[in-house]
Amino acid sequence: MQKLVQNQYTDFKAINYALTQSGYSEDFASVLRKWGAANLLSDSTSPPSGYYQYNSGTWFTSTIGSISYDLGSINLYNYTYSGQTGPRYFTSSIPYGKEAGSNIYYRVGSNLTGTITRSITMEDNIKLTVVVKE
Repeated sequence: MQKLVQNQYTDFKAINYALTQSGYSEDFASVLRKWGAANLLSDSTSPPSGYYQYNSGTWFTSTIGSISYDLGSINLYNYTYSGQTGPRYFTSSIPYGKEAGSNIYYRVGSNLTGTITRSITMEDNIKLTVVVKE
Protein backbone atom coordinates (compact mmCIF):
# COMPACT_ATOMS: atom_id res chain seq x y z
CA MET A 1 0.00 0.00 0.00
CA GLN A 2 1.34 3.40 -0.98
CA LYS A 3 1.37 6.12 1.67
CA LEU A 4 0.17 9.59 0.61
CA VAL A 5 2.40 12.33 1.96
CA GLN A 6 1.04 15.88 1.96
CA ASN A 7 3.48 18.69 1.30
CA GLN A 8 3.52 21.32 4.06
CA TYR A 9 2.87 24.03 1.45
CA THR A 10 -0.46 24.39 -0.29
CA ASP A 11 -0.22 23.73 -4.02
CA PHE A 12 -1.78 26.97 -5.16
CA LYS A 13 -0.77 26.55 -8.81
CA ALA A 14 -3.96 24.69 -9.73
CA ILE A 15 -6.07 27.45 -8.18
CA ASN A 16 -4.09 30.17 -9.96
CA TYR A 17 -4.48 28.26 -13.23
CA ALA A 18 -8.24 27.90 -12.74
CA LEU A 19 -8.58 31.61 -11.94
CA THR A 20 -6.60 32.59 -15.05
CA GLN A 21 -8.57 30.19 -17.28
CA SER A 22 -11.82 31.65 -15.92
CA GLY A 23 -10.72 35.17 -16.83
CA TYR A 24 -9.81 36.44 -13.37
CA SER A 25 -6.68 38.51 -12.83
CA GLU A 26 -6.37 37.59 -9.15
CA ASP A 27 -4.23 34.87 -7.64
CA PHE A 28 -4.80 32.44 -4.77
CA ALA A 29 -3.32 34.78 -2.14
CA SER A 30 -5.65 37.62 -3.14
CA VAL A 31 -8.71 35.37 -3.24
CA LEU A 32 -7.83 33.86 0.15
CA ARG A 33 -7.51 37.30 1.76
CA LYS A 34 -10.83 38.51 0.30
CA TRP A 35 -12.53 35.31 1.42
CA GLY A 36 -11.16 35.82 4.95
CA ALA A 37 -12.51 39.36 5.04
CA ALA A 38 -15.88 38.09 3.78
CA ASN A 39 -16.02 35.74 6.78
CA LEU A 40 -15.54 38.65 9.17
CA LEU A 41 -18.06 40.81 7.29
CA SER A 42 -20.70 38.09 6.87
CA ASP A 43 -23.07 39.86 9.27
CA SER A 44 -23.33 42.75 6.80
CA THR A 45 -25.60 42.76 3.75
CA SER A 46 -23.59 45.64 2.26
CA PRO A 47 -19.84 45.10 2.81
CA PRO A 48 -17.33 47.55 1.34
CA SER A 49 -16.67 47.12 -2.38
CA GLY A 50 -13.79 44.87 -3.32
CA TYR A 51 -14.69 42.15 -0.80
CA TYR A 52 -16.54 38.92 -1.39
CA GLN A 53 -20.03 38.77 0.08
CA TYR A 54 -21.58 35.91 2.01
CA ASN A 55 -24.72 37.69 3.05
CA SER A 56 -26.87 39.44 0.44
CA GLY A 57 -29.91 39.18 2.71
CA THR A 58 -31.84 37.10 0.17
CA TRP A 59 -31.90 33.83 -1.76
CA PHE A 60 -30.30 33.28 -5.14
CA THR A 61 -30.47 30.46 -7.66
CA SER A 62 -27.40 28.57 -8.86
CA THR A 63 -27.59 26.15 -11.77
CA ILE A 64 -25.21 23.33 -12.62
CA GLY A 65 -26.15 21.58 -15.84
CA SER A 66 -29.91 21.11 -15.69
CA ILE A 67 -30.17 21.19 -11.89
CA SER A 68 -30.99 24.45 -10.08
CA TYR A 69 -30.42 25.10 -6.39
CA ASP A 70 -31.83 27.87 -4.23
CA LEU A 71 -29.07 29.09 -1.92
CA GLY A 72 -29.47 31.40 1.04
CA SER A 73 -27.25 34.05 2.51
CA ILE A 74 -24.71 33.02 5.12
CA ASN A 75 -24.16 35.01 8.29
CA LEU A 76 -21.39 33.26 10.21
CA TYR A 77 -22.39 35.21 13.33
CA ASN A 78 -25.47 32.97 13.52
CA TYR A 79 -23.18 30.07 14.46
CA THR A 80 -21.27 29.26 17.64
CA TYR A 81 -17.97 27.36 17.89
CA SER A 82 -16.54 26.43 21.30
CA GLY A 83 -18.58 29.17 22.96
CA GLN A 84 -17.55 31.86 20.46
CA THR A 85 -20.14 33.32 18.11
CA GLY A 86 -19.03 33.98 14.55
CA PRO A 87 -15.64 33.29 12.98
CA ARG A 88 -13.03 32.01 15.42
CA TYR A 89 -10.55 34.72 16.28
CA PHE A 90 -7.71 35.22 18.71
CA THR A 91 -7.36 38.13 21.12
CA SER A 92 -3.88 37.46 22.48
CA SER A 93 -0.99 35.58 20.91
CA ILE A 94 -1.56 34.06 17.51
CA PRO A 95 -0.50 30.44 17.23
CA TYR A 96 2.15 29.74 14.64
CA GLY A 97 2.39 26.50 12.77
CA LYS A 98 -0.88 26.92 10.90
CA GLU A 99 -1.08 25.31 7.51
CA ALA A 100 -0.12 27.32 4.46
CA GLY A 101 -3.13 28.65 2.61
CA SER A 102 -5.17 29.39 5.72
CA ASN A 103 -6.55 32.47 7.45
CA ILE A 104 -6.08 33.35 11.11
CA TYR A 105 -8.26 36.05 12.64
CA TYR A 106 -7.02 38.39 15.35
CA ARG A 107 -9.40 40.80 17.06
CA VAL A 108 -7.80 44.04 18.20
CA GLY A 109 -10.88 45.17 20.16
CA SER A 110 -14.49 46.32 20.14
CA ASN A 111 -16.03 49.78 20.26
CA LEU A 112 -12.63 51.42 19.77
CA THR A 113 -12.36 55.10 18.91
CA GLY A 114 -9.54 57.42 17.97
CA THR A 115 -6.18 56.32 16.60
CA ILE A 116 -5.34 52.67 17.25
CA THR A 117 -1.71 51.52 17.01
CA ARG A 118 -0.54 47.92 17.15
CA SER A 119 2.85 46.34 16.50
CA ILE A 120 2.68 43.05 14.67
CA THR A 121 5.56 40.64 14.13
CA MET A 122 5.03 38.05 11.41
CA GLU A 123 7.03 35.54 9.43
CA ASP A 124 8.17 36.73 5.99
CA ASN A 125 5.68 34.58 4.07
CA ILE A 126 2.63 35.79 6.02
CA LYS A 127 0.33 38.46 4.58
CA LEU A 128 -1.80 40.80 6.69
CA THR A 129 -5.24 42.13 5.80
CA VAL A 130 -6.85 44.66 8.13
CA VAL A 131 -10.65 44.67 8.33
CA VAL A 132 -12.35 47.53 10.16
CA LYS A 133 -15.97 46.93 11.10
CA GLU A 134 -18.15 49.86 12.01
